[in-house]
Amino acid sequence: MEKKHLFSLRSLPIGKILLLFLLIYIALLAIQHKNVSVSYQKKFAKQSFYSDTAGTERVAYINDNTDALLYRLHMLDEAKDEIILSTFDFNADKSGQDMMASLLHAADRGVSVRIYNPINLLKPWNLQARMHDKYVIVDQKMYLLGGRNTTNLFLGDYSRSKNIDRELFVYETAENDSSSIRQLTDYFESVWALSDSKEYTCKKMTKKIQSCKAKLENRYTSLKEKYPDAYSTWDYEALTLQTNKVSLLSNPIKSENKEPWMWYSLHQLMMQGECQVLADLMTIRERKGSFKGLKLCFVGDGNNMANSLIVGGIKAGMAVRIACPAGYLPDATLMDWARKTGDFDCQPDVLGMAKGADVVYTDVWASMGQEGEAEERRAAFAGYQVNQAVMDVANAGAMVLHCLPAHRGEEITAEVVKRCGLVVKHESI
Repeated sequence: MEKKHLFSLRSLPIGKILLLFLLIYIALLAIQHKNVSVSYQKKFAKQSFYSDTAGTERVAYINDNTDALLYRLHMLDEAKDEIILSTFDFNADKSGQDMMASLLHAADRGVSVRIYNPINLLKPWNLQARMHDKYVIVDQKMYLLGGRNTTNLFLGDYSRSKNIDRELFVYETAENDSSSIRQLTDYFESVWALSDSKEYTCKKMTKKIQSCKAKLENRYTSLKEKYPDAYSTWDYEALTLQTNKVSLLSNPIKSENKEPWMWYSLHQLMMQGECQVLADLMTIRERKGSFKGLKLCFVGDGNNMANSLIVGGIKAGMAVRIACPAGYLPDATLMDWARKTGDFDCQPDVLGMAKGADVVYTDVWASMGQEGEAEERRAAFAGYQVNQAVMDVANAGAMVLHCLPAHRGEEITAEVVKRCGLVVKHESI
């Protein structure tokens, strides 16, 4: 009879047991997420992410790897006071040597250079919490922020493989205490103050270090010959685009299980997002020829779609009407803005709001994450359906839009979908 072997921790060496517990601990860090605190929610609600006037910061989108290296070389050569660099990977490959040669030259001419994001193998439980920040700040005047590490894969034309990470170059035209470069610098200082961040100082100039230093100095000279454009005078105004406001978001910085601030913040911003409405506006413009004199009526839940349509419709110059029940109104701040800015009204009267409409829009009664409220919402929105009665009071030739998927028999009837289906389908393409 075959003897059965039972698994026992006693049969494992102590090293493997410790490794097993470490892996379990790291896995639990990834699984057991905290909830977003009420204090952060209140703090986020007070923040302003939009502006109607031109701001002090200009931006450029850096798509190409060689451009990404040229921007870095130029910025580091322009530095007069301070360089701050955060990167996840910093390899001693060609692009890494390019960067180190430029950093060394800046330090030799008196520029303060600070680099952080070290690895401490004596604290393996912190590896899971290591920062993935990737940015370069120069003199409180300009910065690069995005997904590029300091390796051949991301910088220069040194690798056959091409990464898909991108970044933004932000240039400050005038001092502004609320600018994003101030936000990023304050963020860096808070990380730099953590006990996990250690300042590295060369304590002894060994022959090996002297040799490396000489090689880097020679490499800097060759860089000026290889990339002359990086060392010429740049017209930042011509290279960048105007912005009204640039804001940065981050998660907590301590090496611990974190509250998902980013997830919460992005979700809140998407609730006010205008991505879908861009497709709506393109479709309306294509079918109607112009926004001038048009009336847009939204019927249903005052959700993110309603909020987006309010902003997009008013900015496009249309009259906007929202028909929805009490308790499901759009954002109050947006409605106040719309009333002051353009022709806007929100009432529970569906036919009154739809009268004379050139565009009738609707959305599902229960969106993703609201499945548990489906029955309650069906009762609340029972009278808020785009049907033939609504289309009868709208203007002749009125178009019907829906961001899909449509629930026939709920927010819209099958008859209206069939009659206006080409427009609904066209918008989704």
